[in-house]
Amino acid sequence: MENDNVNVDTSNDTEDVETVETTEPEFTETEKKLYARAKKAEAELKDLRSKPIIKEVNERETVKPSDILRSEEFKLHRMGYNETEIDLVMNNGGMRVLEDSKSPLVLGLQASREQRKAEEAASMAQDTSGMSELERKYTKADLEKMSTAELEKILPHAN
Repeated sequence: MENDNVNVDTSNDTEDVETVETTEPEFTETEKKLYARAKKAEAELKDLRSKPIIKEVNERETVKPSDILRSEEFKLHRMGYNETEIDLVMNNGGMRVLEDSKSPLVLGLQASREQRKAEEAASMAQDTSGMSELERKYTKADLEKMSTAELEKILPHAN
C-alpha cells in the first residue's frame, strides 16, 4: 500500500501565462469627496454613540406675581375678554390694537362681546312662561305676609 498508483505531475509547464494586474479603478474628485464625507459621518456617529447622553435642563425664568398683574393678558381678562378674544388681540399686536376704535378687529370684538353678554343675560333671566299672573306679581314671601282678607281679594277662587 505504500506504492499506490498515484500520478503526481511534477513537470513544470512553461506555457505562457498572462499575468493579470488588479488595479483599482480611478475615482473622480467628487466620488473621493463623498467617500471622505461618509467616513467622517461614520466616525462622528460612532463618537456620539459612545458618549453618554446628557440632557440640559433650561432654567425657567421665575415669574413674580407682580409680573402677572402687569401682563397684557391679565389686563384683558379683567376687562372682560374671554380666552379666544385675548389670543386674537395678543396675536395682532396686543393692547395697542384696541386703541384704534375704528379698526375692524376692535369692531368685531365689540360685537362679539355684546352678543356674548346678551346671551348670558338671557340665560340668567327667569323663565316666566309657566307662571301664573299671581306668581309673577307676588313672591312667596309677600304672600306669607298678607292677611287672609288681602289674600281673598287677590285669589279669584277664594270667594
